[in-house]
Amino acid sequence: MELLKKNEIIDNYQITNNSDEDYLTWVSLVPINNRTNIELIHDYFKKRKGDFNLIEMMCENLLNKQSINIGYSFIKNITANETFSYFIAKNEKASNFYSERIVLIKKKEVEQYLKMEIGNQYFYQFPNIFLIEK
Repeated sequence: MELLKKNEIIDNYQITNNSDEDYLTWVSLVPINNRTNIELIHDYFKKRKGDFNLIEMMCENLLNKQSINIGYSFIKNITANETFSYFIAKNEKASNFYSERIVLIKKKEVEQYLKMEIGNQYFYQFPNIFLIEK
């Protein structure tokens, strides 16, 4: 039996909030490109993904029994002086799958657009997350 050797590359995207405002981060289903914050917020919270959108799932308490899904319900609140890290395991150095999808927007801006406060129960609680590119 021969073992296949495969190189794994781990990228670390570390976000440190040096401001006095909270920031939200999530992973978009599609590359960010030159889209505005409003477009990114709308797509993540209001655009339908299957039968529901994220706002409906929050309002109807459907997330309480669900695990966090990247691209659908993962939201991290980064408070003042807090650091959050995305660790991304990948096979190819040239791959930018997740790096092109990481969103970072002021919490206040998101809540103003949505016309609602996002409760702490919807935020990812750990200081980092590990993602694996296919």
